[in-house]
Amino acid sequence: MPYVTSVERFYIARAEAQGEARGLCAGVIKFLSRLCGTLPDEIQTRIRELPREALEELSGDAADMHAIESLEAWLQQHSSNA
Repeated sequence: MPYVTSVERFYIARAEAQGEARGLCAGVIKFLSRLCGTLPDEIQTRIRELPREALEELSGDAADMHAIESLEAWLQQHSSNA
């Protein structure tokens, strides 16, 4: 096994975290699409731009959203808290 420097470990961990966030984001968008119907590109972009903590919160709140309006209200409320 080759030697991995601390800098390399940092970037490996960072890449893994980014990959996990992208996977979480894709899952949330897919789930919301099933609940609310096809999500407009603008909404998908807003979801992708959320910090990980907000994305995790949205993943928990998503089950209560059955219309695009409730998702838009959640995103508006979250952006006003930032």
